[in-house]
Amino acid sequence: MAQFYDTRLVYEGTLPAAGATFTTDPIAINTYADVTLLLNYERGAAGGAINIVTEVSPDNAAGGFTYFAIGESQSAVIAAGTDVVISTQRSSNTYTSTSANIENVTLPTLPVVGSYVRFVIRESGVPVTPGMCRLTVFLRGNQ
Repeated sequence: MAQFYDTRLVYEGTLPAAGATFTTDPIAINTYADVTLLLNYERGAAGGAINIVTEVSPDNAAGGFTYFAIGESQSAVIAAGTDVVISTQRSSNTYTSTSANIENVTLPTLPVVGSYVRFVIRESGVPVTPGMCRLTVFLRGNQ
């Protein structure tokens, strides 16, 4: 089985002010197995941070009702003879700056389902002084 790769620039610029969110245009991912986000972030002020929610859709329908945030599941305890309760919540990634320079980080690779992916981003550290970011998605597929 051969693997193939692609990269797409998703967002580049200053994040919206006052903690407002920005939703990127959807990217068709019909033949891709997973996505990895490559983030360049430059804070606007000390304590700056960016929050990113990854959403997938089977059909990219109008109105956004078919977009689903990637979830994360975790079991608190596994004990012999006891049923396991798995808690699941919508997940997001928050990256907090460590310096005033542009910082480059690879976010966790996510398996994807559906046909489209998009990202909801916002300044979450110092909303009154939003930072700048460049968000690139790295796609991997199999043939």
